[in-house]
Amino acid sequence: MSLDKYYYLVGSLPALSLERPPPLTSESFLEACGGQLSPARLGRLQAVGLVPVGFGPPGSFERRWQAWETYLRNLLVWRRCHHVGCDQAHQWLRPESDVFPLLVRQVDEAITEDSPLECERRLDQLRWQALDHLTVGHSFDFEVLVAYRLRLLLVEKWRDHDTERGEAAFAELTEGLVGQALA
Repeated sequence: MSLDKYYYLVGSLPALSLERPPPLTSESFLEACGGQLSPARLGRLQAVGLVPVGFGPPGSFERRWQAWETYLRNLLVWRRCHHVGCDQAHQWLRPESDVFPLLVRQVDEAITEDSPLECERRLDQLRWQALDHLTVGHSFDFEVLVAYRLRLLLVEKWRDHDTERGEAAFAELTEGLVGQALA
């Protein structure tokens, strides 16, 4: 747990929501943090990402987040392999450092969505809730900044979803495949 407090910095951050465009970019967030954090802490914050890569001091917020995210991803591997009849799920699993039994039911509910986009939205809502739980007891400290960075990355991910652009790319791909099939 961090003893340093960042009252002004955390208090000045705009609220984030998965349903709205981000009010700031990751770059502007990191720039704002640059004047408040030590170079080591800023480096840790810059290294934070949605994909678990095994960094952060033992017991740190980053490690707890990565443990949760790894468990989620392993659950998805098991469920997707089972769905397609693959018995080789173990080759894609990552080592787990914790267990989150409530997540099993939540993932099972999310993957029953008819649309892959809605499934992904439900999974990101689970990620958002996990960040809420992981930040309990943290106020104005470095862990809150790490959670904010992760939330901002989630919001930016959804900002980049463009239905019209996606449909146009899909149409272009299918036209190309049909053209190849006819040739």
